[in-house]
Amino acid sequence: MADINDGIRIEAEEIKREDGSGANSQDETRAKPDKQNVISEQEPSSVINPLALIDKAISMNLDVDKLEKLMELQERWDKNQAKKAFDESMMGFQSECPIIQRQKEGGVTKDGQVAYMYAPLEAIVAQVKPLLAKYGFSSLIKTEFPEGKVRAICVVRHKQGHSEESIMEVPLMRQTGVMNDSQVVAATVTFAKRYAYCNAYGIMTADEDVDGIAEDLLKQFDDIIKNYANSDYIKKVAGTIEKSSKFKKWLATVPTAEQAQQLRELLTENAINLSEEQHDFIWLNFQKQTNQSFDRWLKGFKSSKLYKEKEINK
Repeated sequence: MADINDGIRIEAEEIKREDGSGANSQDETRAKPDKQNVISEQEPSSVINPLALIDKAISMNLDVDKLEKLMELQERWDKNQAKKAFDESMMGFQSECPIIQRQKEGGVTKDGQVAYMYAPLEAIVAQVKPLLAKYGFSSLIKTEFPEGKVRAICVVRHKQGHSEESIMEVPLMRQTGVMNDSQVVAATVTFAKRYAYCNAYGIMTADEDVDGIAEDLLKQFDDIIKNYANSDYIKKVAGTIEKSSKFKKWLATVPTAEQAQQLRELLTENAINLSEEQHDFIWLNFQKQTNQSFDRWLKGFKSSKLYKEKEINK
């Protein structure tokens, strides 16, 4: 910015000298004071606009070389102002842009578990589109295919004219038993586009509910275990889960409140005289079940030596 203004000031002095040398009489000099001082009086030197110099130069019929220099200064000025506006708008966008949650499952491990979570590009765009419009941004993504690789180029444009690129180049993914060559390329392109786009705008992604378990899930958990006669074990298990996505899946597998009530009634109705240790042992085993395995476990418990002996001796 400083070199532009220095150049403008030099050209301004040059024009003023040209203007002064053409005055042949005192009357002419008096007639021109406003023109001579238009730059210094109307605009501080730190924000001189080259366009004002060009207008003045044209009115004075200066030579073409000098006009070309002024046009170059104007072009540099415009680019500098556009870059400044781009940076200010990007700072505003990033200050308001939320962390995008990774909510879609991707890949499966050998034991059938979800390998990772990610945020699809369309989900990211949908969340940030209103903010991008607010700050005057638009973008397009181009793809290139160097040998064995995919290159995604996200071009971010601002309403003031400045644009910047974010490039993401990745090798083609390995072919799997469920993807043909075309699908491998498509998957790699999608991956590269997503990262080029996020890098261009400084968008951050994170696992769902990075600040802990959602309150509604904790309430569901409390509603279930209040029916347990002993819930120490299952509370410890719950305490090891830090993310809502995993907690929700786990919660869907624990023995239900109805199943806990069924066990309570079984022990109460049959008036089984259990010691405290035996009581805790039964409820511990209950908590280790899933709601899918409960019926099988209960059937096994009814046929166990412990149950039969206590039932006889009730």
